[in-house]
Amino acid sequence: MLTNKCVVGKRVLIVALSTIMVGILFWLLMAAAYAIPSTQLTTKANQSRAILKQEGVLWMQNAALTSGAHYDNYTTYHMLNIAVQSVDNPFLDAVSSRLYQGSDPDDGLMHAIAGESNAAYQRYWHGYVTFLRPLLVFFDIKQIRLICQTTFFVLLVAVVARLTMRMRMGGILSLILTGSLCILGAAQAAETLPFFSSFAISLVASLVAISLSQRSFNRVSSGVWSESFVLFLTFGATGALTVFFDFLDNPILSFCIPACIYFCCIRERLTLRRVIGLFAAIGLGWCFGYAALWVFKWAATALVTGEDVFGQAFNQAFILTGGIEREGIERGPLQAIAANLRPLGFMRAVLFASLIGALVCILSSVIRYFRTKDDKLKTLLLVSVALLLISFVPYLWYAVLSDHSIMHAGLMTYRDQIGALFPWLAIIALTVLLAYQKRKGAKEIDESNRSFLD
Repeated sequence: MLTNKCVVGKRVLIVALSTIMVGILFWLLMAAAYAIPSTQLTTKANQSRAILKQEGVLWMQNAALTSGAHYDNYTTYHMLNIAVQSVDNPFLDAVSSRLYQGSDPDDGLMHAIAGESNAAYQRYWHGYVTFLRPLLVFFDIKQIRLICQTTFFVLLVAVVARLTMRMRMGGILSLILTGSLCILGAAQAAETLPFFSSFAISLVASLVAISLSQRSFNRVSSGVWSESFVLFLTFGATGALTVFFDFLDNPILSFCIPACIYFCCIRERLTLRRVIGLFAAIGLGWCFGYAALWVFKWAATALVTGEDVFGQAFNQAFILTGGIEREGIERGPLQAIAANLRPLGFMRAVLFASLIGALVCILSSVIRYFRTKDDKLKTLLLVSVALLLISFVPYLWYAVLSDHSIMHAGLMTYRDQIGALFPWLAIIALTVLLAYQKRKGAKEIDESNRSFLD
């Protein structure tokens, strides 16, 4: 009993110190970015402003571009507005998040480039500033988009290569991941500045998950560095990075994609108890990291500015979750889910077919397992349960952040369903692969018997 208390105490201390250290690191990274003289950003910022003005502010407008690209330029304007701000004190400005609120986004950016500010956007970390400010010294917005998209594809290739080498069906799982991402527009989202971070973090976290799946953890669950605790910390760091960089666009993908990959990689070692324990550790870790680093930002901003940042943040949180009604908006969990299904068009049929296919595969595995008690079927069932749990998370996210999910369904939040499509297709692939292996094995045995009789 005393040993268990000691282990818990050590874990609490590790989590607390890690949270504080990560928060301070984020603050220092922001300060380092703001230490770059704003005058060095002026040329490329003005060129970027001209590009955005030509393309249009809203994604509905720039759908008329010859490229057919749909960029969220409204948010991009705000990101550039914050990134180009002149700095008095890098450590203070790193958390004050100043901007110029003009008559329209273009007017605001023009004044921001001129070194003016009249407002602050303090709820978010705005961690994108750490790469956007350095890039604006050398590149305009079109070139930065290309850099972001190239980075996305490099990371995707790295994940595909690692998965293929890691496990027998890694190549198939890689194809499913790539297909799920591309079908729901991840490639285009990756070159849209506000959306890039969620997808990049998801792939980086997937690389970490693949590496962790090869690690031999101490079988004694009472040890400090158990598998569950390491995953709690890893996904806590993932949640923290997500809240640092992301603009509340597709954050849940940084949980769903790496979690799905991890369970597929360790499927041979799963038990029901382990599935439940690891899913809880991963989920709680991600939520803790996401929430704790957001609170750290509010605390740091309140300390520096003396403003009621917590009051503003909680008020906005009530709005995003539907706790405070907005006139003219139909709200509720079911409405939020329906709103995010609508933008899929014909892809709704693919999504529903994959769900039905996954459920049929699970049901058939259950029936066959009770008939044969086959260990391979048991393994398949356990990993399928884990993947099914992960697949429901995007819809839980819609239900909790119902107002936000309805408001932004047509532009960005519908892509969270990559986190459902990927595990559903993975369940189908795993089931088909096992059936193929069993049939192939039975055929080889039959041929061997015939050859013996001959």
